[in-house]
Amino acid sequence: MITYNHENFIAQAIESIVMQKTKFIFDLIISDDCSTDNTSQIIKKYKRKYPEIIKPIFRNHNVGSINNFIDTFNYCTGKYIALCEGDDYWIDPYKLQKQVDFLEANPEYGLVHGDCHIYFQGKDKWLYNANKNLINKNEFNNKKVLFYGIVNGEYKIRTATVLFRRDLLKKIDSAKIRFLMGDTPLWLEFSQITKFKYFDEVLAVYRISTGTVSRPNNKKEKLRFSLSMAEMRVYYSKKYNYEINNKLKQRYNKALLAYFLFEPDYLPLFPLLEPTKLQQFKKRYIQLPFWRKLFKMELYLTVYLKALINKINSIRPLIKIKFIKFKLIHYK
Repeated sequence: MITYNHENFIAQAIESIVMQKTKFIFDLIISDDCSTDNTSQIIKKYKRKYPEIIKPIFRNHNVGSINNFIDTFNYCTGKYIALCEGDDYWIDPYKLQKQVDFLEANPEYGLVHGDCHIYFQGKDKWLYNANKNLINKNEFNNKKVLFYGIVNGEYKIRTATVLFRRDLLKKIDSAKIRFLMGDTPLWLEFSQITKFKYFDEVLAVYRISTGTVSRPNNKKEKLRFSLSMAEMRVYYSKKYNYEINNKLKQRYNKALLAYFLFEPDYLPLFPLLEPTKLQQFKKRYIQLPFWRKLFKMELYLTVYLKALINKINSIRPLIKIKFIKFKLIHYK
């Protein structure tokens, strides 16, 4: 469990772990990345309450969520590792036992995961059974198909539901390049060396908040995270010699050009991938102040129109009228 400034959530996260009913012992490794609120005090209170279970790590300085995520694996000594960040929580008291039982009986599998509910913090809204419309229920015996499922976002792995064999970490080459997310690179690496098992049952609640690494409030940081996600997918496709499909090429190009608007001197990890004529034009002129300002206006207008269309579509059932679906046209 990694945590940072989760004083309002960390107790619920810890309670959801220590309530697990198992036939085996387990440790809860909590790594607090130098929180500035009362998170560390709450952890210490639970350490006194559950001294045999809770093994806290308190950083002397903030190392960042990705470094904290990756480094904390070094403190894990069990046969299996399960993940739950400090603002998420488990809701099935038999989660660990069921997942371990499966892996013990099926050595060809290395990772198990399940469905979750998503809670939108601040909006007080829920998305129940988040995976219900995804392809997770399919059995993936082909590592290429599984890889593409993860890359294309069709096969979702909810981090708070995951349990995997710790020895898998010794079988992968750690990326020299660190992206702004730590979990998806792991899934892509693991997909090439083991089988995944999906449990079609809700095991956890994933909390979505703003102001986090994956959902920053700052526009530039949002675009940087989107670019990092696209870079990561391109990187692993190249690493494992998988074809980069057109959808990913365009996703990467749009993310890179959008970030150039705020950081025109950024050195990209990859050049534009088979760019359209418009994308080539933008790349050529994006460093000129006039054109950059114009391209920014286009970006904000596109975001505004998408938000407006989503809002109108969300109220369609309430006003009981037919509505024509609009598509934003990107001229080549």
